[in-house]
Amino acid sequence: AVSAEYSPRECPAAQSGTWPALLIQGERDRVVRPQVAEWLQATLPQVQLLRLPRLGHAPFLSDPQSCAQAIRTHLQ
Repeated sequence: AVSAEYSPRECPAAQSGTWPALLIQGERDRVVRPQVAEWLQATLPQVQLLRLPRLGHAPFLSDPQSCAQAIRTHLQ
């Protein structure tokens, strides 16, 4: 469930914009809670959320190939 503790004021991008965006989160991220990513996806309908298994907070460092492939696919 999306927590009520987040609001559009905390995310300026939630106030405007309709561009497509890809949000990549490691499944084992201990810095950014899954609820935050879910809130962003719910608040910004143009956001596609991708959770990469077995990765932590910086999936682009842990598995750059998977992140690059996800970005390439998103941009097509």
